Amino acid sequence: MSIPISSHTAQAARCSYWRRTLHVTLSLLSAWALVSFVPVWFAADLERWRVFGWPLPYFLVAQVALVVFAAIVWLYAYFMDKLDRRCLQQERES
Repeated sequence: MSIPISSHTAQAARCSYWRRTLHVTLSLLSAWALVSFVPVWFAADLERWRVFGWPLPYFLVAQVALVVFAAIVWLYAYFMDKLDRRCLQQERES
């Protein structure tokens, strides 16, 4: 028994949606891991540099990481909204 074309197309659209969702999520999760663990891992090596009088590892964790985490949340919301709108538009067209 064959699958109707519209059902086959809908399934392909769902697979595409979840593939893109996974790509966005993994990309932003990688950025989070990079910002979270790299400054800590290299803290001893980065200790000699100062930013505004603070040791670089402290500055990265206390200031830069918070800004990056907020940007990650914003980027996730932005990309998922864009993806949802595109998928809804494709559903309406088909």
